[in-house]
Amino acid sequence: MTEAAEAIRLQPAWHKGYLRKSHALICLQQYTEASEVIEQGLHRARSTASLLEAKEALQDLPSRLKHSKKPRQQPASSIQAVLGKLQAAGIDTALPITVLSGFLGAGKTTLLNRILSSEQELKVAVIVNDMAEINIDAELVRGRAGISEPLPVAATFYMPDASGNTMEGYAHIDTMVTVVDASNLMKTFENHDLLVDCNLGSTDTDQRTVVNLLIDQIEFADVLVLNKVDLVPTEEAGKVAALLHRLNPTARVLPVVRCEVPIHSILNTKRFDLDKASLAAGWKQELLGEARMPESHEYGISSCVYRSTTAFHPHRLWTQALEQKELFNKVLRSKGFFWIASHPQLVWEWSTAGVSRSFKVYGQYKQLQDDALQSPPEQKLVFIGVGLSELFVKCVLDKCLLTHDEALLPHNTWGHWASLWDSVQTS
Repeated sequence: MTEAAEAIRLQPAWHKGYLRKSHALICLQQYTEASEVIEQGLHRARSTASLLEAKEALQDLPSRLKHSKKPRQQPASSIQAVLGKLQAAGIDTALPITVLSGFLGAGKTTLLNRILSSEQELKVAVIVNDMAEINIDAELVRGRAGISEPLPVAATFYMPDASGNTMEGYAHIDTMVTVVDASNLMKTFENHDLLVDCNLGSTDTDQRTVVNLLIDQIEFADVLVLNKVDLVPTEEAGKVAALLHRLNPTARVLPVVRCEVPIHSILNTKRFDLDKASLAAGWKQELLGEARMPESHEYGISSCVYRSTTAFHPHRLWTQALEQKELFNKVLRSKGFFWIASHPQLVWEWSTAGVSRSFKVYGQYKQLQDDALQSPPEQKLVFIGVGLSELFVKCVLDKCLLTHDEALLPHNTWGHWASLWDSVQTS
């Protein structure tokens, strides 16, 4: 519960934070408090569709649960159908589930077949968070999941359906595993492709990039299987492993060949915790001041945090930082929040992954301030890269801040530059 509240504090416009907190309250049967959290999310979050579904499901949940012991002739939902199959199979304790994520060619199929052919007698389940068709023996697997970010997959197990059914008590996420190709990871950071460009989008309008989805899968994992280390020099394998540690300091990194991992390292590990996983990303750990980064300077991997309470000059930030390649040449991942003089009422989100960059409105500062969810305006940016110079990052961004004299100018001074950022705000 504490971690979910912290996620909302860090990202108050992020609907998934409210979903996690409401789910936790529902599990505690605190339905009134859960409804209040959902209402807060509907007022603050940018995306509200899933919150509206949760609100609808919660409205008569107590009464549905009260009568849930009555037998049903037909399954009321996919969750109910799954529960029925688990009961029929004689599974009367919560089944631990491992979720496998990873890009096509990373070795996910090899790992899955290794699990399925294991002679160890374990009552576990494996979900393939897949990106394309995979060739698996039909006798071993008779279904797969569609492409998705790992967080929504995990949250599915905590969200009640329209009939109030959840997987709790029957199945739970035990381990989130992401398979990473050691020979291709660094190249992926240079990939400009959208998922739809590769026929991998969930819809024709899917705007996610290949590199952003890979970062999501890395930052949310409990275990990172670094496969194909035999295809790169030892130095390169160490460099990639060090980068994974920076991107996700809490995950266990397993360098392997042909996905030869000990089964117990990915099944029934009891590593997964939804709230902790949502804060596991290296950039979040840095902003929280809880990062315990491993020694990785021998490979040139480092990170730095840029902070300032002065607003950015709207034009200088655009032309001297965002439009210039110099700031991002050594950066593989950057994330955080910023504010600009032309829009003092807004908090903006800064997010880059390799060559993919995103700068967008995060929320209304006054609302965040009134709700005590945001400290006074501050630039808070985390940079992770190879051969990264903290002094250079600071020098570039400091030049984009308002000078002392500029900070004393009236607000309408910046109207001339507002249109630059208005286009970002509405895009």
